[in-house]
Amino acid sequence: MKISPLLEGKGLISFEEITDYNLIDEKQLRLKKRKNSESVDPGVEAKKPKFLVKKNVDRKKTNKSKVKFSDEVTVGEFDKSDKQEIKIKKVKKLKNSKSKKAKKNKSHNSNSTSRLNMFKTDEDTENNFDQEDFETKMSAWFELALSKELLRGLYEKGFYQPMPIQKLVIPEAIKNRSNIIGTAQTGSGKTLAFGLPILTQLIDSANTNEFNKDTDSPAPQALILTPTRELAIQIKDHLQVCSKYKDIKIACVVGGISQLKQERLLLKNPEIIVATPGRLMQMIEEGHEYLNNIIRIKYLVIDEADRMIEKGHFSEVEKILGLVNKDDKVKTKRQNFLFSATLITKYDGDFDENKPKKEKTEAQIKREKRAKLNSLVEKIQMTKQPKFFDLTTQQVTAENLLESKIFCQLKEKDIYLYYFTCKYQGRTLVFANSIDCVRRLTNLFRLLKKTPLHLHANMDQKQRLKNLEKFNAQENSFLIASDVAARGLDIPGVKHVIHYQCPRSAEIYVHRSGRTARSTSEGLSVLLISPDEINLYRKIVKTFKKDKEIKDYPIDLDYYKSCESRVNLAKKIDELQHQLNREKNDSNWYTKNAKLMDIEIDDEILKETHVDDELVSKNRRKLSQYKQDLDRLLKQMIYPKFMSKKYLEPKNVEEILAINKSETTALNDFKNKINNKKKVKKEKI
Repeated sequence: MKISPLLEGKGLISFEEITDYNLIDEKQLRLKKRKNSESVDPGVEAKKPKFLVKKNVDRKKTNKSKVKFSDEVTVGEFDKSDKQEIKIKKVKKLKNSKSKKAKKNKSHNSNSTSRLNMFKTDEDTENNFDQEDFETKMSAWFELALSKELLRGLYEKGFYQPMPIQKLVIPEAIKNRSNIIGTAQTGSGKTLAFGLPILTQLIDSANTNEFNKDTDSPAPQALILTPTRELAIQIKDHLQVCSKYKDIKIACVVGGISQLKQERLLLKNPEIIVATPGRLMQMIEEGHEYLNNIIRIKYLVIDEADRMIEKGHFSEVEKILGLVNKDDKVKTKRQNFLFSATLITKYDGDFDENKPKKEKTEAQIKREKRAKLNSLVEKIQMTKQPKFFDLTTQQVTAENLLESKIFCQLKEKDIYLYYFTCKYQGRTLVFANSIDCVRRLTNLFRLLKKTPLHLHANMDQKQRLKNLEKFNAQENSFLIASDVAARGLDIPGVKHVIHYQCPRSAEIYVHRSGRTARSTSEGLSVLLISPDEINLYRKIVKTFKKDKEIKDYPIDLDYYKSCESRVNLAKKIDELQHQLNREKNDSNWYTKNAKLMDIEIDDEILKETHVDDELVSKNRRKLSQYKQDLDRLLKQMIYPKFMSKKYLEPKNVEEILAINKSETTALNDFKNKINNKKKVKKEKI
């Protein structure tokens, strides 16, 4: 036998001839199968396969009987009732095993199963929702009469325990529909204190179809007014997270963002509008249909009320209040919320040293409180007596906040700020009083390669939000901001707040410092005070009676001197750059405008405006030399006090730096100084 060339070299060994085989016709095989099926015992269902066939047996007989078939396959006989019994037994076993495990782990309340079933849905089984974990962690919220959908949103966000202001306000607002005036420290959860009652009542009214019952035209149900854009966006985000499992639409109406986009959002008829007064009033005056029905709102919130209602700050607020108070029937049913960290000013004094200092009595302070509350109630036109909740302590600022100060000259502030950002790790927020100061510091610290972020009112809104997102994303980020960032912003993990310029009022100091030490975390506030700011500092001390509390911050002089040379060099570069840019702009101004107006300039004017080329080239060479020197300094380490610059071995540098970073934090340095002073006092005694 010849092998095909295609099979050569393929590992073929031999061929085998098959002789013992039979050919089967498919038609004959089908006929045989039909005959066999017809010849089956009539007591058996013929059409089913043999391994699924059941015999008709009397149900009174035991289920242990078995049937043998011709192919010797044995099948146990059972009916539907048997299947049900088996299923019930399995379910009982599973339930018993779960209950035993639960008893071992923890003891349950009698109502625990009903609570768990109340929150359980078909989606929970698919998403592996941990009911026991939910019930244990969220048990403190069950007494506040919140909607079950809101509790699910709070659980997923990690809000397991209600804050003190929330425990007081939420039941009163939901059960009694009281008007609320609330003050609490910064970071105490005021947003959810007014947000959760509104969401719960909106969900309840949606379930009972009470939305827009009086008229067919849709209208917003709740209006929340805030002083800043960032705070408005933050409130909207918090409420959206909480109402994740219920279809409640929330729109944000703020300046700096496309008005057309906001108009499209309002076409969806959102139940809640969070807005800044300026953009809201602008859209109302332009005749937006949905906003024209703002008269019919059922819930009004004014956050940071002390600033919003003060004269000269937001004139649009008075116009908006005039609109919402037009309908007397709606006004009587409306629920009002006023919240702030500094709603009541405890002291309003004059610091003229020539005038005699008069301390106010407790009776005078109480009268001032009543007068301010009465003015707030009158402006909002509350028809019901409001419930007032004051959770501020005597120190007003957060309990976990450590406050300190540094007295220095004006030119030294940059050095202290650079010292602080180099020596200590952590998210740092720096406040300045003016936008020009924010810009100058941003340019200076860019030269020092600290990559600062900045935030002020004249920035584009998108850029403001981007910088806030970057600040939140990086652990060791560094943000320089005006007082736009002082109120309400919940920025997690801010370790230090530095007041580069002393705040103009005690209230601003409280709100600035409140960006750190939020909730239960610790934080540090540092005041940089120059001689011309001593009066402002005294005002803060007098207002909150902090004379013995604000202590000096400890400074490492060796570290400070190393920072000083770098900052001074960076200042020279910044000043020289400004000088060159200014000269260039001045020289080009006359020629550009002369060309536009088609005017010839006299030679004398040209000589006056002409820049000396030699001087410019000299300054540029000097600028490049300064930059080289600064780069060289920045590449060197800033040696801590215990390091020797002369005899330091290269192998030990990384180890010492690692120890230095892990142990020296701003909070630890400040605590150690306080503890050392206490020890010294005890030893003297």
